[in-house]
Amino acid sequence: MDCLKNEPHAEVIQDVKNYPTLVRYGAGVFSEFIGSDPESTVPIMLGIWKADDIQDNEVVFEASQDEVKYIISGESTWKIAQTEQEFHVGPGSVLWLPKGSRTIRVRSKGLTAFYVEQGARLPTTLQEANVSWVPKLDALYNRVLKDFIQQNPKSQDRFNAATKVMPGGNTRSVLHYDPFPLALISGRSCYVTSADGAEYLDCVSEYSAAMFGHSNPNILEAIQKAMSRGINLGGPGNDEVLLAQSIKDRFHSIDTVRFCNSGTEANTMALALATHVTQKHKILAFENGYHGGSIQFDSKPLATTIPHDFILGRFNDIEYTKSLLSDEIGAIIVEPMQGAGGVTVGTKEFLQFLRNAAMKYKALLIFDEVVTSRLHINGLQGHFNIFPDITTLGKYIGGGPSFGAFGGRAEVMEALDPRHPSPIHHSGTYNNNIFTMAAGVAAAKILTQDKIKKANSLGDKLRDGINSTMKTYSVQLIGANGMGSMIGIRFNGPDQTRLRDCFFLYMLSRGIYLGKRGFVALNLVHEEQHIDQLLDSFSAFMEEVFGECKWMN
Repeated sequence: MDCLKNEPHAEVIQDVKNYPTLVRYGAGVFSEFIGSDPESTVPIMLGIWKADDIQDNEVVFEASQDEVKYIISGESTWKIAQTEQEFHVGPGSVLWLPKGSRTIRVRSKGLTAFYVEQGARLPTTLQEANVSWVPKLDALYNRVLKDFIQQNPKSQDRFNAATKVMPGGNTRSVLHYDPFPLALISGRSCYVTSADGAEYLDCVSEYSAAMFGHSNPNILEAIQKAMSRGINLGGPGNDEVLLAQSIKDRFHSIDTVRFCNSGTEANTMALALATHVTQKHKILAFENGYHGGSIQFDSKPLATTIPHDFILGRFNDIEYTKSLLSDEIGAIIVEPMQGAGGVTVGTKEFLQFLRNAAMKYKALLIFDEVVTSRLHINGLQGHFNIFPDITTLGKYIGGGPSFGAFGGRAEVMEALDPRHPSPIHHSGTYNNNIFTMAAGVAAAKILTQDKIKKANSLGDKLRDGINSTMKTYSVQLIGANGMGSMIGIRFNGPDQTRLRDCFFLYMLSRGIYLGKRGFVALNLVHEEQHIDQLLDSFSAFMEEVFGECKWMN
């Protein structure tokens, strides 16, 4: 038999153990476990997997062993992590997942599969798993919630007073969280200070608008000089020409540009311009897309979305989106990386497909780079070398004050010229306000590709660190995705809301301010030690909640 040692051959697996209980692992439940003893030379496991439904989150799966899944019911969309290529599975499909492969479950509904895996482990039953971490999660949540309330009386007083004059106590929904939001009174570098005097490492960066950190001295000086010359002058100024030139120099698809007050306004005007130029009023947008407070979608337009004739494709899904195309479409609007929709990066193939579709159907392609332009000096359009007809911008480019812009090819933008035979009207009292124009010019002098690369490198370290930490736990309910300095921390499973809320308050208890939904935007003043601080706190959270949830291999 020695001659068979290095040759493939049949082998009988003796004493295969049966685990007839439920097991929760990652974003799903396994049942009818049959697994060989870990000492076996040819280990094997098989059973039934019922996946959690997912729509807004992506679940990353890295195969620790060779595995086959046969889909019994439901449907799902997956993509290959390395190439971003998407594929759909349904009843009768077989997934082959070789050891070391990384796949991402983008969405699924009612997915059930029979699986066979070349491995062995002693699983924790669902009942035991609940004992080991759910009570710990509840206890930790109650503790950090109590501490938060006790340590922030001034923020609570501010919130109580605010609810008497503003619905919900604020005027920006994303800033609300229970039991009340921190009142922030000052900021410096990458730190913010609350009304109760606590300082926090700011990893939100004003949802990507504070890319230069807080109170950058060069930007402050520019604003103060502009203010000394007058606040509301009511005419064109020099700074807007300089800012427009800096934008044209950065974004190769922009010949001319117009300013407004926010990314929302920029996208509103871009859609109006596109439908005016093409004289076609159907607009292709995408599920989970966010183009501002009045242009946002889940599986359909929200109640606040302006009433254009929208058709919704699926992000990164070429085949589905292809079925929606027609000559009636006048505009295609897309984020090269969805931000609020899960920090999901568009594939180059998908974005190129949209570029080709716009040309074929004589529509105008709009890239919403309000957030994504921070990832490359030429925007993600420069990174992918795919260029739209119109680009929308916002957030940090104005240096901190309220800012929006839209620009594009000269033959498209000329419709905004009042001298045009069929002009489109664009007005706004504060479009060229002196604070934003001056701050934007100063900010443009600060930003370089090297600084962007540094922030992206730190973001990659954070994302990789979170995912590497998760691999040491059997309960795969948290993951991180995104690109460069933009990170989305995802929470999965039936307790994902409690898990998310507990994580948010826990990080605050350790002096770290994140977006409650798991949003992280690093800025140019973050350093290596800040990422280490965040990763140390993440590891501490995992140990407190999931410390006993480890597979026995």
